[in-house]
Amino acid sequence: MNELNVERNVPIYDAAKEMGKSQQCIRIGLQRKLFDFGFAQKIPRK
Repeated sequence: MNELNVERNVPIYDAAKEMGKSQQCIRIGLQRKLFDFGFAQKIPRK
């Protein structure tokens, strides 16, 4: 796997492509803190 630049935000699309996973998998994994990198927040709907 290529090393991603850790000093910038990485779009979900790029992370998913690099990891060979779906974008939804990356989103949920980040929300549930399953990965040892990054974070994601659920934005409540109005």
